[in-house]
Amino acid sequence: MTVARMWESRLDPGRADEFVDRLAAEAWPALRAAAGFVGGEAYRSTDGELRAVLVTRWADEASAAAALDVEARLRGYCAREPHVWQFEQLDL
Repeated sequence: MTVARMWESRLDPGRADEFVDRLAAEAWPALRAAAGFVGGEAYRSTDGELRAVLVTRWADEASAAAALDVEARLRGYCAREPHVWQFEQLDL
C-alpha cells in the first residue's frame, strides 16, 4: 500500500529562495535516495503567501518515516511550524 506524505509551511520571507536552493541541492536528493521512496513533487505558492508544499509517496508507513529527518532540516526556513499529514492510498 502506497503512503503519501504532505508537508506544508509558510516560508520565512527572507529565506524563501534559500529554501528552494537547499531543497534542490540537499533535501530532495536525500528523499529520493531513501529506501521506499516512490516519488513526489515540490510546490511553491504563486499568490504571494510564500508557502511551500512537499508531497512524497512511499512504499509503506515505515519507509515514510525517512522523511522526518529531511523535513526537520527544512524547519529553519519556515515562518511557522510546518503542518504534516500522512495518507494511505485508496483502491478505487
